[in-house]
Amino acid sequence: MKKLTILFFTLSIWILSLEAQVAINTNGSSPDNSSILEVQSTNMGLLIPRMTNTQIQYINNPANGLLVYSTDDNKTYCFHSGDNEWKELAIGSNGITPLAVFTLGPSSWIEITDGIYAGVNILPGFVRLFIFGTVTVPGCWSITTSVINGYSFSGSGTFTTTGTEVFYLTASGTPITAQTDHFTTGAGGGWSWDITVDPTPAYPSGTAHCITGGTEIQDVINPVTGEIWMDRNLGASQVATSSSDSDAYGDLYQWGRLSDGHQCRNSGTTNTLSSTNDPGHDNFIISSSSPYDWRNPQNSDLWQGLNGINNPCPSGYRIPTQSEWEAERLSWTQNNIQGAYDSPLKLTSALYRYVNGTISSENGGYWTSDRTANYSYFLHLQVNNSYTTGTNERAYGYSVRCIKN
Repeated sequence: MKKLTILFFTLSIWILSLEAQVAINTNGSSPDNSSILEVQSTNMGLLIPRMTNTQIQYINNPANGLLVYSTDDNKTYCFHSGDNEWKELAIGSNGITPLAVFTLGPSSWIEITDGIYAGVNILPGFVRLFIFGTVTVPGCWSITTSVINGYSFSGSGTFTTTGTEVFYLTASGTPITAQTDHFTTGAGGGWSWDITVDPTPAYPSGTAHCITGGTEIQDVINPVTGEIWMDRNLGASQVATSSSDSDAYGDLYQWGRLSDGHQCRNSGTTNTLSSTNDPGHDNFIISSSSPYDWRNPQNSDLWQGLNGINNPCPSGYRIPTQSEWEAERLSWTQNNIQGAYDSPLKLTSALYRYVNGTISSENGGYWTSDRTANYSYFLHLQVNNSYTTGTNERAYGYSVRCIKN
């Protein structure tokens, strides 16, 4: 068994006093030595940004060497661009270890042991694994494990120097059974690690996807609100590249319905209202009379929370509330579609579907989980204005953006 090593360093900080003399040249000749700046302190230091571990993980494009203090575990972390990873700055224990955040696909891979550290999921079912090992002979390397429980690890790379290096392995496949799996490699005597997996499907059972493979599950955080969202609309094939990017529009849901296929923009229509929470078909239900709901009698208990009836979001996500959408809107630089796109969520003018089944030619909207007796709240996006104070009939089809619970 090859011994795993973690890169160590010693950091000593001596801050007792600081005196700086600054000579300011005001006329292009000799400096004016009478201009002196003195800073002396024996009881003050530097206060770096403080965040939760989740917020740290979702800082966009952190600079190499950026320091952030974690309020979750009271530790300071430093970003290492070479490893693309946050590492603990452990003054006193003389160690640097990766910040392990187990947000892994397809739903929850919950335990990793034996000194192996995992990063954030790349795609549902794909996990990057970071192994700290010692390179004794520079050169190329390739590691592949056996397929266990439906998935395996592999990776390759080239090193030009000896010493401690980071090995990146990527998991492929999808676990079949909830259990603890033991992996070993044959490289240099071998490494081993255990992973406990839960292969629960990421999307609710029976979900009908309008695009092949379903919507990719990736997170984005708004540093102003601190909320974590999926980085694209349900049904979108990519993150928006503009406010009118049709590949980022996604699907159009009638409020409270599950992902039964009605949300596809080319779905058929029917005039028959549903008397149950699950209509049992994939048609968009047309409503021609007040209160313009797809369900009769109405049910205002749909889409309420993580375990709400007909929640179409993947495991761990739900429909956002009106107040959560309002907080996002207030964080934009402009109160319109352009401001929505310029935000971390990259929202689009995804259009909407009228109660008669036709699709609009402009604007867009996003459903909330909040409702009145007969109607439901939504975020309305217009070219010149946006708001979440309005309600609309539940037979309308609007976009859905899932928020992490």
